[in-house]
Amino acid sequence: MNHDIDIIVMGTQGKGSISNIFLGSVAKKVVDSSKIPVFAIPFPIKEKLDHTKVLLSLDEKEIKNESATDFVKNFTKSLQLSMEIFHVVTPEDKGVYKETAKLYKDVTDKLSIVESEDIPGSIKNYAEASNCGLIIMTKRPHSFWSRLFVDTNTTAELATTKIPILILPE
Repeated sequence: MNHDIDIIVMGTQGKGSISNIFLGSVAKKVVDSSKIPVFAIPFPIKEKLDHTKVLLSLDEKEIKNESATDFVKNFTKSLQLSMEIFHVVTPEDKGVYKETAKLYKDVTDKLSIVESEDIPGSIKNYAEASNCGLIIMTKRPHSFWSRLFVDTNTTAELATTKIPILILPE
């Protein structure tokens, strides 16, 4: 059945990783199975967000889905949003993010880099400190076992953030 839907908008309760292991999370299941963008709005939401600021969190991998890149560009341009690219650098991926950041040079020249092993925590802390109104992340494909026992950066962020998050499928 085709419903011609472009985006899923849903609320999240952010119960955290421990409960997700045993009970699961509706938002996590939707994100894992969706082939279209998911816009997740947390409850409770952080007060006093700057709704004109977007934080695009990139990882060290190449973005293979051009439509995801185009979606972000069109989304930010059409709504006249200010976008900042954010990258958490781990020792093994230094320097790789620069190529991915070039994809967005026509939208922003703001690039922030933080060195840390705690990727979800660094994204959350930076987004809250910079008072952005939206975090955009790309969901990477993972194996069944990986999804079952390991939180990805995207699902870990989904479980803990108080800032709305737009998750794009890879």
